[in-house]
Amino acid sequence: MIKVLLIDDDEDEFILTRSLLRAVYTTDYQLDWVDNIQQALEKIIEQQHDVYLIDYKLNDGTGLELLERCKRKQISTPMILLTNINNPDIDNQAMEFGAADFLPKEELSKTLLDRTIRHAIERVKSQAKLVHMATHDALTGLINRTLFCQLLESAIFRTKRNTNKLAVMFLDLDRFKIINDSLGHNIGDLLLKAVAQRLENVLREEDVIARFGGDEFTVLIESTNKKTQIENIANKICQKMSTVFIIGDHDLHITISIGIAIYPEAGTNSLTLLKNADTAMYYSKQSCRNSFKHFEPYMNTDMNKSLMIEQEFRLAIIKNELRVHYQPKKEVKSNQLIGAEALIRWQHAERGLLAPIDFLQIAKEAGLLVQMGEWVINKVCEDIHSWRELDLPTVCIAINIASEQIKTKNLAQMLCKALQEKQLTPEDIEIELTEETLIQNSEENHAELDQLRNCGFKLAIDDFGTGYSSLSYLKYFPISILKIDQCFIQDITTNPTDAAITKSVIDMAHNLNMITIAEGVESEEQLALLTRFNCDQIQGYLYSKPLPLTDFTKLLQDSNIDQEQKMSTDIFNKTALFFASK
Repeated sequence: MIKVLLIDDDEDEFILTRSLLRAVYTTDYQLDWVDNIQQALEKIIEQQHDVYLIDYKLNDGTGLELLERCKRKQISTPMILLTNINNPDIDNQAMEFGAADFLPKEELSKTLLDRTIRHAIERVKSQAKLVHMATHDALTGLINRTLFCQLLESAIFRTKRNTNKLAVMFLDLDRFKIINDSLGHNIGDLLLKAVAQRLENVLREEDVIARFGGDEFTVLIESTNKKTQIENIANKICQKMSTVFIIGDHDLHITISIGIAIYPEAGTNSLTLLKNADTAMYYSKQSCRNSFKHFEPYMNTDMNKSLMIEQEFRLAIIKNELRVHYQPKKEVKSNQLIGAEALIRWQHAERGLLAPIDFLQIAKEAGLLVQMGEWVINKVCEDIHSWRELDLPTVCIAINIASEQIKTKNLAQMLCKALQEKQLTPEDIEIELTEETLIQNSEENHAELDQLRNCGFKLAIDDFGTGYSSLSYLKYFPISILKIDQCFIQDITTNPTDAAITKSVIDMAHNLNMITIAEGVESEEQLALLTRFNCDQIQGYLYSKPLPLTDFTKLLQDSNIDQEQKMSTDIFNKTALFFASK
């Protein structure tokens, strides 16, 4: 049964609407009625209905006023505005205030009303799924970093008012990288899910737990004034994690390091608390694993190590220790190499080849992302130029752009200059941006991205579904390409939800005239399903891992030979067919 509330000051309209809904034989409707805004708000707050039909003209106000008040109260139940006035401004305003749809009364019929109600409910459900995607970790089902930070801010506000304390725990698995590297990402992911389940079993219902990223988790313990209570929870977590994990055929033994920051001693805002809990966690990991440490001010001296790495990284740019590796991208329909993503690496003199996870955060904190990004752009242009001189196939190279580069407001100018110096065009480069980059300073970013598009660059959203995942920015920003994050791809053959989300994202992108790229494709089964979903391009270990310049150049050469052989074969077949016809 679908429960509907009609808000209209005319009883005749209630009788008419009731008769229309009763005439719908495919759906069972229950229609309730109120005739003023105050009663409507009381009913809406009770959340007993599935949809609200709101008349534009009411005795004590307008339907727009009611919509606006519901928007302020963050009511998510779908609302449909009914109006006799043919005014596009009213319709647009209704949508701005959160209306799911609007209906002209003179066109009302049982079919139209039924279809509009059901579509409005489905749209809200779809939006709820996207909101869940934006606020939860796809692997573990825990809330993600974004939502955790929001909840922490709210908890701090409450704690200030009631003079209580709260604690933030930063948790990191010991030896996880060894397990992940030796047994593979699948086993690593199953282990992370098992860890998340154990944490949920240990913690109280009122505690908040999030997957912060990688093998890091955070916990928020609110309304506590006892340090021993926090330490008891930390001890329970350590004990629970030290018990063997049985993952497939593997008996895995891991431990966990925990850092604790207590408000207000260790910080009075969310960023400081998280930073200091993180610092305490590293101190715990260095001193004695499978333990916890409270943050103490002297721990900041350990940051000298980070400063040393920062100084080394500054020299790495000067000493030409940075490298660009290329991860190929293949077009699904033609099965041809059509491009690659440029990925930075650091060839450290002592530690070997380092991935971005080892230095990117340090580069960001040191304010080196703009300089590093400019180096990558120039290096990619140089490599493309060298491939042209070798008469190798033309492919488009995707470059990741950080928000710091956009904020310089000269990114388009710098890109065009780099291209011009190597006699290249914007078609040779693709710009990849994260969802977070788009959202930050969106007004300023919009102007910069418009400039990039006007110059001829294609813009892509990287890791779609792991950030904000708001459909609004797909309309607001000039996006041409949508990259589906590997967290949805890895389980699409076994998880119907992931498969449904992936297909929906692909269909939505195609309806918006966007190209879709699936990241992290590792099996033929995944490729087969993505092919069925009409995904445009793939990227992942099934095709190739990221390659150094020499190996990627060899791949281009092999691709060139394959294309020439195919052309020769086609010409031979056409010639043979011609003579056979004679």
